Amino acid sequence: MEAINSGVGLSIIKELAFDTDGIFTLASHAGFHHFPGTLCALQVSKARLISNQLLLRRAKERLRLLDKTHPFDNLFES
Repeated sequence: MEAINSGVGLSIIKELAFDTDGIFTLASHAGFHHFPGTLCALQVSKARLISNQLLLRRAKERLRLLDKTHPFDNLFES
């Protein structure tokens, strides 16, 4: 059974990269020399960082994780 929040972390990291003009890299075992899983990295310039909580809240809002219309909304509270 797949977790109800499957893929949410990757989506949030992508949004954080967007907000900070960062670089988001994603590689899976299929494209990364038999690596058993998924590898992701976020590279952000220190100068582009603002409040971590604000960045995270913006990402969750854009992904509609805080709009209280989904049955699992309490999982993503700010």
